[in-house]
Amino acid sequence: MKSVIFSTAVYFVFQLVGSLERNYVFADEERFIAGISLTGSLSDGVGQEGLLGDVAPRLSRMLKRLEDAAKDESVRGVLLSIQSPRLGRARVLELRESIQHIRDQGKPVVAHLISGEPLDYSVAAACDRVVMPPAATLAITGVRTEVTFYKGLLDRLGIQAEILQVGEFKGAGEPLTRVSMSPQLRQQYESFVGDLFE
Repeated sequence: MKSVIFSTAVYFVFQLVGSLERNYVFADEERFIAGISLTGSLSDGVGQEGLLGDVAPRLSRMLKRLEDAAKDESVRGVLLSIQSPRLGRARVLELRESIQHIRDQGKPVVAHLISGEPLDYSVAAACDRVVMPPAATLAITGVRTEVTFYKGLLDRLGIQAEILQVGEFKGAGEPLTRVSMSPQLRQQYESFVGDLFE
């Protein structure tokens, strides 16, 4: 009876998240779909709030779960629920590599995205399929950077910054000595933003 209920539940989950190959829709007692929730801030630290506090999610624990899903032969696929995790770019890259490892084992990975910002979507995009509720929002603004220049303010205050620029592409002091970006600094920032975008 339990296997019938479980198989039915798995069938409806995959009907909700979209159809996959026919042989991945049903599960039996020996093969199942691993459900992994990605939420909160995945810290590298201890991961516990206190003696009686809830155990906070940790990046190492999440990567271990994904690795276990890749290795476990009884897992036939992964449903990754992404619920507004607080991630940095380095953590996103680690998660994407773990997801790719699962896919390399021939196991489909479906991302269920509750709402999406650029880094959330970047994790989801590593999966075979991304699904969202109809009313969900996806706010992908792209990659950008900005620099504030203080030369005008410093001039009004009668302060002069003394910066020694040693090379053509050494523009770290420009915000204090210029009112706008030099072509060399602009080229550096464009290269940096381009690398992040890729």
